[in-house]
Amino acid sequence: MGETLNALLGRWRNGDRDAGKRVMTLAYTELRHLAGYYLRHEAPGHVLQPTALVNEMFLKLSSQEPVQWENRAHFFAVAALQMRRILIDDARHRRAKKRNDTQIPVYFSPRSAAHFENVLAVDEALTALEQLDSRAPASWSYEFSAA
Repeated sequence: MGETLNALLGRWRNGDRDAGKRVMTLAYTELRHLAGYYLRHEAPGHVLQPTALVNEMFLKLSSQEPVQWENRAHFFAVAALQMRRILIDDARHRRAKKRNDTQIPVYFSPRSAAHFENVLAVDEALTALEQLDSRAPASWSYEFSAA
């Protein structure tokens, strides 16, 4: 019988990179659903696919110091936060490119033109909240559905 996600998280926390890979294998389907949820709320024409977002999130998590995982819920909260950061970085990059581009993009969706600005405004507000209360990110809950 295979190890539980919590047991693998404990081993990954203690520096076992192979356990981290097994965590990703075990949690992959749920992480793809989470990535799909986030990407469905992005502007049309977004280049990232759920698989790519999950892979980039895993690369970021595995390239840093081991996270002190508490449990399964903590893992998914950190994964969700990392995906949000990836999408925010992408939105910033796209906004910067848009400002430096000589071509004017044409959007067909009424929410897409303002969507990048809204994503960035929410991120700036959350960043300001983090500065007011350093415990805030740990208390946020992340929910998703596989709709």
